[in-house]
Amino acid sequence: MKGILTETAKEAGKLLSAKFRDSEFAQIAVTKGKFDYSIKMDRMAEDLILKMLKENGFKGKIVAEESGRISLGASEYTLYIDPLDGTFNYAHGIPHYGVSIGVEKDNEIVMGVIYDPNTDELFFAEKNKGAFLNGKRIHVSKTVEFERSIINLFSRTLKKYPELANAYVNLFRNAYIRMPMTAVLALAYTACGRTDASVGFMENEWDVAAGILLVKEAGGKVTDAKGDDYKFGSKGLVASNSLIHKKIVEILAIR
Repeated sequence: MKGILTETAKEAGKLLSAKFRDSEFAQIAVTKGKFDYSIKMDRMAEDLILKMLKENGFKGKIVAEESGRISLGASEYTLYIDPLDGTFNYAHGIPHYGVSIGVEKDNEIVMGVIYDPNTDELFFAEKNKGAFLNGKRIHVSKTVEFERSIINLFSRTLKKYPELANAYVNLFRNAYIRMPMTAVLALAYTACGRTDASVGFMENEWDVAAGILLVKEAGGKVTDAKGDDYKFGSKGLVASNSLIHKKIVEILAIR
């Protein structure tokens, strides 16, 4: 399955790159909410992914951002697919977006692929087998001093959780914050040690499935904003190098 997923993610990424900054493909196709929409390339990339999965004989359930829940036959596997994470960036010509595919089996994420077509970086993780970047093993950072840490924030808006505004302000007061991150690349960067943690709210399964496994397999820790085990639908996600995790949860002070 690894070969199919990595090839599929890279082909979708190539398609995104080929049409990047072409206004025809950046037009809003579907408005999902005030802060959520999809463009033509979201659908085109997802259609390509589904086509390749079918051609390679994949069987299982699909949970995809554009198509929703579909079935490609009976199997113990479920794929969580985000064909273009960073739609807003893509539509505005900002080269920061990626493709993500997470594999679930027996209610656990067992494999994940994230591809950044702008840097040609392929992140891959398999449960109990480690995390890799272009074939080389990766690990989370070793930063211990919270004041020196770099934290990604990848929420689009706090409209759903207005009480989190103060929590975010507290993070800004105590650490170096990066804001333009997409969820999938934020988690990938934490997994490979470029940043020390990632914090997000309002994320969907397809946004985080692959990235969660990457961080864990790279030696990091993933919880909800309260510090409890993260589950799809949890209020907030905190992924870190584990060394500063407790401090982040304390600063967020989510009840």
